[in-house]
Amino acid sequence: MITEKDIKYISITPDLAQALIKKDKRLEAELERHRWIPVGERLPDDMGDYLVSNGIWIERIWFDNGWCYQKGAEFQDKSKVTHWKPIHLPNKGK
Repeated sequence: MITEKDIKYISITPDLAQALIKKDKRLEAELERHRWIPVGERLPDDMGDYLVSNGIWIERIWFDNGWCYQKGAEFQDKSKVTHWKPIHLPNKGK
């Protein structure tokens, strides 16, 4: 992440430096939004479809105060889910 301290070591204008810092923060927020979240860190706040992984398989599974497995899921043991992430679909028209 670019910080105010870094600016003095870069030969660019203050306006350009501020634009880079702002863009860096947006990128950081977007990366955070799409990361895999360890189940030990937290579980989803809202019910809905999520991607989950056990380190080998990735499944799309419903969450409603716990993981709800569909018949035929590759792994149905809740204890095997190690990470999850929200499903973010691209915005239409952007």
